[in-house]
Amino acid sequence: MKKFILFCFAAASAITASSAVHYVTPTGAGAKSGESWDAAFDNIAAALTAAASGDEVWVAQGTYTPTATLTWKEGVNVYGGFTGTETDRAQRSADASLTILDGGGSKRVLSTGANALAAASTWSGFTIQNGKSTAGGTSAANGGAGVLMTSNATLENCIVRNNESAGIGGGIQVYPGNVTI
Repeated sequence: MKKFILFCFAAASAITASSAVHYVTPTGAGAKSGESWDAAFDNIAAALTAAASGDEVWVAQGTYTPTATLTWKEGVNVYGGFTGTETDRAQRSADASLTILDGGGSKRVLSTGANALAAASTWSGFTIQNGKSTAGGTSAANGGAGVLMTSNATLENCIVRNNESAGIGGGIQVYPGNVTI
């Protein structure tokens, strides 16, 4: 098994006027709209489902253990590091260790899949840990236990650690294309 640790840092960009923000907190109400901190979703997958290209997902500090692999959504940017009171993305903490995506040692944590994204998407401000990929070999299905990413995907200001793969790329597997780490 391979284990990798990767630290990535980059600057964040501003929200455009047409963007919607979807909010997530570890104690969110789940069935709510995700349209404010008070009505936040309790899981990132629900916010991604609600988001459209050009939107953002703001994730409050805490540990999230998704029930399935989180999937990059085309044109949707996802940011961690919030306390749950911010009104501007610039108010969030730059400390990536405060918002954790944990694969629980049983699944890949974050994936674009093997196909290129049609619209650029960024995940920023997370620790991505304890992902697992058990298949051996060199295909997209076999590596990147923490993160599998391909064209138009950006991973910034993230810590990727303690991920295991029987295949290639235990922490991050990057397919050729327009990828930024």
